[in-house]
Amino acid sequence: MNKNRIRIAITLMACALFVIIVVQYFWVETLYNQSRNQFNRDIRVALKTTSGMIFTENFSNNSDFIDEFKKQSTTDYLDPDYFLSEPSTDINNIKFPFNGNNIENLDFMDQQNAINRHHKKEFMKQMSKAYNGLLALKNFKSEVKIDPVQIDSLIKSSLDQREVNAKYDFAITDDQNQFIYRSNKNIDKVVYLNSGYKERFFLGGSQPPHHIHLVIKKKFAYIINTIRPIIIILTIMILIIAGSFYYALRIIFNQKKLSEIKTDFINNMTHELKTPISTISLALEALLQFGLSANEDRTKKYLEICKSENKRLGKMVENVLNAAAYQKGDLKLKYEELDLHIMISEVVESIEVQVKKNNGYIIKNLCSDVTKIEVDQVHFTNIFFNLLDNANKYFRERPEIEIKTENDSSHIYIEIKDNGIGMKKEDQTRIFDRFYRVPTGNVHNVKGYGLGLSYVYDVVKKHGGEIKVVSEYGKGTTFKIKLPYGREN
Repeated sequence: MNKNRIRIAITLMACALFVIIVVQYFWVETLYNQSRNQFNRDIRVALKTTSGMIFTENFSNNSDFIDEFKKQSTTDYLDPDYFLSEPSTDINNIKFPFNGNNIENLDFMDQQNAINRHHKKEFMKQMSKAYNGLLALKNFKSEVKIDPVQIDSLIKSSLDQREVNAKYDFAITDDQNQFIYRSNKNIDKVVYLNSGYKERFFLGGSQPPHHIHLVIKKKFAYIINTIRPIIIILTIMILIIAGSFYYALRIIFNQKKLSEIKTDFINNMTHELKTPISTISLALEALLQFGLSANEDRTKKYLEICKSENKRLGKMVENVLNAAAYQKGDLKLKYEELDLHIMISEVVESIEVQVKKNNGYIIKNLCSDVTKIEVDQVHFTNIFFNLLDNANKYFRERPEIEIKTENDSSHIYIEIKDNGIGMKKEDQTRIFDRFYRVPTGNVHNVKGYGLGLSYVYDVVKKHGGEIKVVSEYGKGTTFKIKLPYGREN
């Protein structure tokens, strides 16, 4: 896989992910600002409503105020509540579209053709008297006092009307910003004054205006909570996209690594196959061209070489086919009950000749009380051949190999230990991967194509067992196999 193409693909994917995250961030920020502005509007409208309700409550419950109004207006049939249905917060702001001198200018009354003009004038005069009565109340000395409990109740009612359920603290100040009441005295006065939520209200009469200051508890958390579902959905979307990006990167790098491993495997295997083929070709050429057929000893020697190299070729092909078959799930095992110790002894006897050529030795420490196991003879024998062959290849001075067995109530434990070059920790996690080969440093005479341990791992797993490796770089390696007595279904 071309490295430049991979870089371009990763860069484009990273840029796309970054743009998505930035767009989502600004979207959430815009949504938060809109929710905050709406929240601020709701609070301010609720405070205005509270101010009007305070005035209405105090006016309607003040009998002295009502009596003074009736006295000044000299009307018997007008209900003061008519003027208080939508009370103004300042009596100076109360305006009527008429007075005693311009009542003829009221066009809306002209629509009532059934009413006599004389009756209209009399009606307007009575309205003017009522208005004059309200103006006279400006200097009325009201005895109404501030009731914090009532104001708190009105604030809650106003907030409920706006569907605002935020918790709050409030304070009341006079027209000189002197505090009359604080619902939470632990909050600094400056916090109340700078809260941004302030509304004046009137108690009626000549009393100066007062102010309500509202402080919202955990305002940010409350606003965020109102848009939480959208934030959760956007967060999940970003996580899914980021997870997909990470997964795609893993696939790309794994495919790149697999491509490199396969290339190395093909090159290595070509080299491995080339050697025995060349050897067989030379031996046959010598027999045919140099008249060696008359010499029986030499003929036999060259034929043995051909036979040995041909056997090696067959083993290579068999390992490749076994690995491919298991990968496809086509590896068929023929289970039969065998003696483990006999099987190990036969393998040791076969490979011990090669170990002794390297001035090494194999120690058998077969201590398991249970020796009968249900396995596939061919494939399980190959396990020992592969592990012992590796121990014989990767030695330092000479191969020193120990193979031992133990058992408990349900499993047999097999260990194959050597004094070889060992492995680094990062290699130990990958040695059972198909095609992977541990770097051997200065050891260049060891050939292979990374299928032996993968095949061993697959066969052990197929038999219901477990295999792990314990190794220390420069000191040796131990392979541990845990196998049940019988085949696990």
